[in-house]
Amino acid sequence: MAHSTNRADGMHPAHSGAPRARALALIAALTLPVLAWAALTGTSFEGADGNLTPDSGTDWGTYLGTGSVKRGNDLPTGQTDDSLSGKEDDQVPGIEFGSIPNNKSDLLRFYARHERAGSNDFLYLGWVRADTLGTANMDFEFNQSSTLTANGVTVVRTPGDMLILFGFSGGGNLTYFWTLQHPETLALAVGCCANFGGLGLQGAKPVTGGGPTVLLLTGEKDDFNLEVFGQKPGIVGQTDSIEGFLKKLGFTNVSRRVVPGAGHSNFAADVWKEFGIE
Repeated sequence: MAHSTNRADGMHPAHSGAPRARALALIAALTLPVLAWAALTGTSFEGADGNLTPDSGTDWGTYLGTGSVKRGNDLPTGQTDDSLSGKEDDQVPGIEFGSIPNNKSDLLRFYARHERAGSNDFLYLGWVRADTLGTANMDFEFNQSSTLTANGVTVVRTPGDMLILFGFSGGGNLTYFWTLQHPETLALAVGCCANFGGLGLQGAKPVTGGGPTVLLLTGEKDDFNLEVFGQKPGIVGQTDSIEGFLKKLGFTNVSRRVVPGAGHSNFAADVWKEFGIE
């Protein structure tokens, strides 16, 4: 199930009894570029190679068929494909059918697995998109409650639930909008070569306690750094803008990186590092 605006924040993909008190790792994004093998300290799971097959450690293929993996299959694209409708912060989103286009952001299937290693909990997530090209916005919402809302699909949202936003290219507008308007709901927001056109500035209020962690990534050789389709500012200037506004609003946990040699990319490896993957 995906959101009608091609967002995944309404999916409620996992529940954690105490999300802020546990070491939570999101890894194994199946549709991201293939990278060298990488694993989290304390687990052998290969979270950065972009496939299902175990090499030196364990991978999805190790556990598929064992009952330890939760697999979800999205309905086929078309008039029977379901999605959430309404605003992102609706307590009870609507359920509708046939509104998801046959494009890059529609999900085909997704996986989840939990592992207890020592005193840490690891949550592995993987998904396969219909197409991996172009603008995308993928969000993950971790809810403490298991009580269903009136729509019979999503669960009740409660204070302390955790939201992680990931925006690439044009998907950055939506990521930054939510960061500016609802910072108290966020654990992490990541913008990768992300656009920012001022959406969310109106009504944005100063944060307390430094706000959530925000990671701003740009590519050294991104063709859109100076201008976007002939329009200025480009990605660098737009990133300067959101960085400046965040700091004026009291965000102190903002970091920015220029990835050497990289073009217009989603920077999978750098995002994974934010979850402790080296």
